[in-house]
Amino acid sequence: MRKLLLSLPLIFLIFGCTEDVGPEITTDPIKEGNQLFIISKIWGENSFFGLLSLMEYQSITSEKLPDCPKIIINTEQRKVTLDFDQTSACEQIGVSKRKGKIHLEYSSTSSSLPTWTMNFEDYKVDDIQLSGTKIYTRSDFRTIQESAENLKVRTATGLSHQFESQVNHTLTVFNLRLIGFSSVGQLVGINPAGRSFTWDITTPKAYLVSCIQNNQILPISGLESFQIQRGKSSSFTYKMSYSTTGDCNSQVQLILPDGQTISPS
Repeated sequence: MRKLLLSLPLIFLIFGCTEDVGPEITTDPIKEGNQLFIISKIWGENSFFGLLSLMEYQSITSEKLPDCPKIIINTEQRKVTLDFDQTSACEQIGVSKRKGKIHLEYSSTSSSLPTWTMNFEDYKVDDIQLSGTKIYTRSDFRTIQESAENLKVRTATGLSHQFESQVNHTLTVFNLRLIGFSSVGQLVGINPAGRSFTWDITTPKAYLVSCIQNNQILPISGLESFQIQRGKSSSFTYKMSYSTTGDCNSQVQLILPDGQTISPS
């Protein structure tokens, strides 16, 4: 995480350090909170794709992945491409639509600590674009570490968040089959107004594979805290919680800095 914090000044220079960034940037807490919900959703919706091994991709069908992308596997080069511009016909309850491609490249089988990368090519979810690279390292059978230094979420109106991550994913496996996972860690970055923020997943975000395979991409539980800097000596804190009534229809509550609770959109 020290590496993440040291690299923040460079990101800050890229986005600019002035508060006068144009009329479309707002400090309205509700709008700012909705922006945070977007980056939380977009960051997490692709985790399932990144946690699958090359062997699992060799046996899974397109219909078992959200939005049913075409699966292209190069066994010799240990590469997988998910093409969302060539989707298969499938029936899934979730309504999120994707465009572009996800590329996964796996290390050799002789590696003592297997690693792989996930890159995004013109990738969008509901017209929200995600770019950059996620790097995964398997610590043991049930734990996978994720790091990233150049992730960027860009909305349809051109607002961008850039951030880095250090996250641990804990897998839930039954009969050698992945049935769920939980994610905990920290992300740091810069918001559209050029303000630094810290994003802590304080209670693990839990996902069910059966929900994800129906394109229902939100976690069923979890708690996040976002701290956004205001000037040199003050900050605002937002908290976001996920819950469910027992099905895959997740409920999201966002607590604004003034204590008001809303359902983000």
